[in-house]
Amino acid sequence: MIIDATKLDGLRSDKLGGGVCNRRIKHVKIIDSPISDPEAVARILLDILPELESVSWYNTPIFIDEVPQGWVRVQEIIRAAKEATVAGPVT
Repeated sequence: MIIDATKLDGLRSDKLGGGVCNRRIKHVKIIDSPISDPEAVARILLDILPELESVSWYNTPIFIDEVPQGWVRVQEIIRAAKEATVAGPVT
């Protein structure tokens, strides 16, 4: 999957994916995808792929330093969200 995750203007709402949802996808591989806001990207991915468990990436020389840091953070946010869901609400 190749995406440009640097332009996220206008996507902050209750339905970040515009109502699109796929519950069958649990793992995605990202190729050369710049990222500007890991938290927003994680929220969008979890909105359209609610069963998502992992994000991995292929690096090319162009993005070798830039992509992993943002996507590592996305993966951390997704894992934390999944752990919070499994643990249930705090009372």
